[in-house]
Amino acid sequence: MKEKVKYFYKKKVHFLMQSEEFNRAELLLKNYLKRRDISAVDKSKIYELLGVLKFQTGNYKLSKRYYNLALKYNVKNSNALLNFGNILIIENRYYDAIKLLKNYLKYQKYKKEVLRQLGSCYAFVGDIAHARFIFEKILKETDLDEQSFVDYAYGYVVNKDFKSAKKIIIKALSKYPDSFVLLDAYDEFTDIEENMRDIKKNILFPFLQSIDNKLYLRAATILTEGMCIRGYFRFEIEKGLELLGSLHKEKAVFSNSNLLAAVCEYFTTLSIADTDFTLNTVATFYNINKNTLKKAVDMVNANYKDIIEEFTSELNMFYNYELDKIADELEDFDD
Repeated sequence: MKEKVKYFYKKKVHFLMQSEEFNRAELLLKNYLKRRDISAVDKSKIYELLGVLKFQTGNYKLSKRYYNLALKYNVKNSNALLNFGNILIIENRYYDAIKLLKNYLKYQKYKKEVLRQLGSCYAFVGDIAHARFIFEKILKETDLDEQSFVDYAYGYVVNKDFKSAKKIIIKALSKYPDSFVLLDAYDEFTDIEENMRDIKKNILFPFLQSIDNKLYLRAATILTEGMCIRGYFRFEIEKGLELLGSLHKEKAVFSNSNLLAAVCEYFTTLSIADTDFTLNTVATFYNINKNTLKKAVDMVNANYKDIIEEFTSELNMFYNYELDKIADELEDFDD
């Protein structure tokens, strides 16, 4: 295709997307795809732009499909790869993002951004060995940006190694001394550490006195630590443990502590997120197969329906109460 024609399409599409005329932009891109003289590289770029367009309109499912097509026609399309990976990260599907990035890494001419995203994904799932290897490799060759330092440090937070996490942030502050991103991260990690210590002392340890099953004891600790790291409210953690205690009284059987903790977090989260997103997210947090988690959730719903209904009702009341408190505090702040 002639360069002038390609230039026209590119400028026109970007103008329409900036003007939020997404339907016209989509029509133009799809008409472009009908041309017989379009190369595989150009076709990849068009699918990439369609992916961007669908992302901007909130259609992540179709956006991922277009990014996948973009990579099919050009495995070196790093923009499509990074954008695809970013959606998977937004969806908390870190293991899927890791698989995607590893599959296409060898084809990328400039690997730093792909490695950075891959390192962040490893950090998000607490695989600090891989995260450290990747980020230290990047640091030997060039600098990390502020957010990458935060992601790197977060990998240690997931492993409850707050000392190492803070060391990384302090190291980053020597490069970016005025960074609000880094200062906020340091404060956030400190808050998580202090909050976890307080909740374990005042909520978890007293709760454990009522549990006489090793699997449930371990699950309660996993649940509490995980929810602290992920920033749940105190009352949500208390309710999660309360559900675990109810299942313990009923002698509900689970194959392992991780699955039990995941089920309790699932029901605690369900009030504020849709079912499929919650399943994907919690399964990722606990590195559990989504179908395995769903079977366990279905078992609890079927066998302990009254407990779940009462739990959900009480949790919703808590949410309404907490939201009212926040609204009142904001009104007082405005005054």
